[in-house]
Amino acid sequence: MTSATGFSRGPSPARFLFWTVFAIFATEAALMLAVPGLGPPGAALMDAGALSLLLLPVLYLAVYRPLRLQMNAAKRREEELRESEAKYRAYVSQAPDGVFVADSHGRYVDANDAACRMTGYSREQLLGMSIPQLAADPEDPRAFATLRESGRFSGELRLRRRDGSSVPVALDAVPLSDHRYMAFCKDITERKRAEEALRLSEERFRISLKSSSITVSTQDQDLRYTWVYNPHPELSAGSVLGKTDADLVPPEDAAVLTTMKRRVLETGVGTRQTVRFTVEGQSRLYDLTLEPMRDYSGAVVGITGAATDITERDEAEVQLASFFSVVPDLLCVTSPKDGRLTKVNPACLTILGYSEEEMCSRPFAEFIHPDDREATAETVARQLAGDPVAYFENRYRHKDGSYR
Repeated sequence: MTSATGFSRGPSPARFLFWTVFAIFATEAALMLAVPGLGPPGAALMDAGALSLLLLPVLYLAVYRPLRLQMNAAKRREEELRESEAKYRAYVSQAPDGVFVADSHGRYVDANDAACRMTGYSREQLLGMSIPQLAADPEDPRAFATLRESGRFSGELRLRRRDGSSVPVALDAVPLSDHRYMAFCKDITERKRAEEALRLSEERFRISLKSSSITVSTQDQDLRYTWVYNPHPELSAGSVLGKTDADLVPPEDAAVLTTMKRRVLETGVGTRQTVRFTVEGQSRLYDLTLEPMRDYSGAVVGITGAATDITERDEAEVQLASFFSVVPDLLCVTSPKDGRLTKVNPACLTILGYSEEEMCSRPFAEFIHPDDREATAETVARQLAGDPVAYFENRYRHKDGSYR
């Protein structure tokens, strides 16, 4: 709505300029009329009007134009502020993470839909609550005190839900310009479950290796140890980290290990070999498996190794082989798949008259007397089931066709 003068009733530079010129004109006219000798009243009014018109450009440049520019700038700032607030409101309402706004006393004054879903409360219910009421842990409200003291808080805590349960969140809070505080809360339930599953898996892994002779380790591209579990009894994990094989074993042993590991780094292909090396003066035999360690892009960034100490097993096998060779009784090994002989001792060859190739090319049952085969099959079945057999007797065919 406008006035009779054509200017808006609200404050504006045009209205201000009109009334300024009018006031100058009225003041000049009153002075000219009041002072004797300035001529007739009509001439005085004409002079006052002319002077006001002369002052009009000056007033425009000195007053109206700067004032108009200031008001236009203020209007633009208001529009930009409204747009910014609209964008902020849209972002907050649609944000996937919970957003809470609290006043200086810790009372909630705003919350988005995600915050409501996260806690199970409606927005109206949240706006009637304070920070301590949502804290699942009595220590959590101290985060608000930290925020007020330092101007920022970032950490993990748990929020109490309406049903009495709690939800773990990663929280980042910052102060706003009007003595309020905004917090962004991300639900980390799935991450916590994954961390717990990983912790349990690592615990089982540690327990399974604790009493074993397996050493597991990782090394970077310079073949420096970055992690080791269950090291040699004479070494600690701390004494190994950051070192290479050249720092831990004799030069000739280190050269063999380094060659193997460099090949894995360069080719990206794992390997498995039996190697012997000396640690703290003890020569040990290891079944060593090496695999490339890759980053998320698939690039090789190191190696993972698993070394099983097979020294005692190897010594036992040597003793068994010696016993197998010198014992005067018949000893043989058969395959559980097809019953063929895979290994026979010298006494077996001497007593039955066959060569090793002749015996190991035929099923074990062919050498047994036909009347003893059923009883032999039953005895083998008992052994495979775990039932120990202390004594068993049967007859074997000699190469000449007789049975012994």
